[in-house]
Amino acid sequence: DDNHNNNNSNRDAGAELSVWVRRGTPAGESHPLAPFARFNKPPRLVQYSESEFREHLATLQPLPIGHNLPGTAPAHSDAAAAAAAAAAVDSSLPLADAPASVSVAASKSERAASGTKGSGPGRGADRKYVFAAWSKRETDVLFELLARFDLRFHVVHDRWPDDCVPRSVDELKDRYYAVAKRVLEARAKAKSSAPLSGALQKHAAAIAANPFDVEYELQRKEQLEKQYWRSKRELRNEEELVRRARRIDASLKRASKERSRIQKPLYISPEA
Repeated sequence: DDNHNNNNSNRDAGAELSVWVRRGTPAGESHPLAPFARFNKPPRLVQYSESEFREHLATLQPLPIGHNLPGTAPAHSDAAAAAAAAAAVDSSLPLADAPASVSVAASKSERAASGTKGSGPGRGADRKYVFAAWSKRETDVLFELLARFDLRFHVVHDRWPDDCVPRSVDELKDRYYAVAKRVLEARAKAKSSAPLSGALQKHAAAIAANPFDVEYELQRKEQLEKQYWRSKRELRNEEELVRRARRIDASLKRASKERSRIQKPLYISPEA
């Protein structure tokens, strides 16, 4: 067999790899897999412009949640957050680079203005914890990595720069989907951008129909972890409880049938 170069049109940076072909194959003949390169379509991401970030995303920060989940910190009081926000505005500090307290105040005021409520479990009025605030630079880095690694959040988490705030995979997902949802909503209201089509349209419809809830996702994983680490004794006890419940249910059904059988001969028709 011979070695021939396999030039894939979807391969970046002009990289060339060699493949094994049958001896005697002309050097200029393309590899049988080359025609399928056109099906290698990278996912299309929702991107934002500088003006869109200034107008719609500068104050967008993670919403406070009601549980002390991994990666959260106690949220400041509303009075302290409002004072910090006022100080940041007076000092011309961009809200995107302001401390977490400023972000909490902005997100709470925005939430109160929109009248939206959380949908995940435990989403009550008492919200005491919040994730670390996002800066514009971190958001830009996130979108660049997602575009580079085809929206693979675990790979992006592995390649997350050390000079950025450490983030979990769920935080990365929450930030991307929150930014994408806000951008799509702003464009829909403005009606200035061209209509979406193809894969990007399906991606946008999925984001609008199923918003990502980071609190629900973290609680789901926590419950799954507890179920996974249950002991065999706990599993046997649960199975025994299920068997008892089934026996009780079957006994009640038999008693109900027997009661109906006994009462049927005693029933007197009104026409009699």
